Amino acid sequence: MKHFNLKSERVRIGLTQRELANELGCNVNTIVKWEQDISSMPCEVARKTAAFFNCSLDYLLDETEERTVCASRI
Repeated sequence: MKHFNLKSERVRIGLTQRELANELGCNVNTIVKWEQDISSMPCEVARKTAAFFNCSLDYLLDETEERTVCASRI
């Protein structure tokens, strides 16, 4: 599972890896591993993170280039 948009979203709103880790209740090393695609983000955390960034889960996991869900697809 790719998490490359996790970093871009974090940087977009000006958070450090440590600040994001605090928001999500995890360790900063976990954020590093997710951003480098070394380990996978659990589903519940991925949903929470997408909601935090106000983006689609597919975008967060680098499955689409569309940041938000198009209303016609819902």
